[in-house]
Amino acid sequence: MKSNFAVNAGSHFPDEASKISYIENRTDGAAARHLAPRMREGYPEKIATAGEMFAYLKDIYEDPSKLENANNDYRRLVMRNGDEYHVFVTKFLHLEGEAQIPKDDYEGDFLHKLSFDLQRMVAAACINCTMFQEVQEICARTAHYLKGMSNQRSRPANRGNRKYKKDQSWLENIQCYNCKATGHLARDCTRKKAEVQTTELIGLEDSQGKEQA
Repeated sequence: MKSNFAVNAGSHFPDEASKISYIENRTDGAAARHLAPRMREGYPEKIATAGEMFAYLKDIYEDPSKLENANNDYRRLVMRNGDEYHVFVTKFLHLEGEAQIPKDDYEGDFLHKLSFDLQRMVAAACINCTMFQEVQEICARTAHYLKGMSNQRSRPANRGNRKYKKDQSWLENIQCYNCKATGHLARDCTRKKAEVQTTELIGLEDSQGKEQA
């Protein structure tokens, strides 16, 4: 509404009365009920300007702890390895505005709040940046690169695991001719290995007995 008043100040809203009337017509529900007593004739603190209307409603609806909460959220905000970069940036820019962080402070905070992997890759490139927009562009490109590398590393591994499981499924109905159990080949049979070791031990004991005799 304030921007509407500024643009159309002369033609549509030449005085405070026209602005107040416009706000009243555009306000309903609880906000309208809050304003009603302050608009009556004879009321000791009757609203006289549009600015007073905005200030009155702001005092009612705005959280008195809004600035403090925004500062706390801003301080706690960090990007961790694996987090989406664009989600972090959107939240960072929102909170620095809500918390009213000075430009010099939030520009310095930005790099320290990035994930460790991203910080390590952009640190050298951002040293000579003179504008915050340059830093954001470098970080966005690097984050996109890191995400692509992560996807490339995960895809072959996933395909390999699926292929391995698929290739091994035929063993479920295979019977080992050594122990007669299903699910493995005779060459992989642990029972066979145990029996071979026992046979070798018995043979070794027999040969030692003959030598002593």
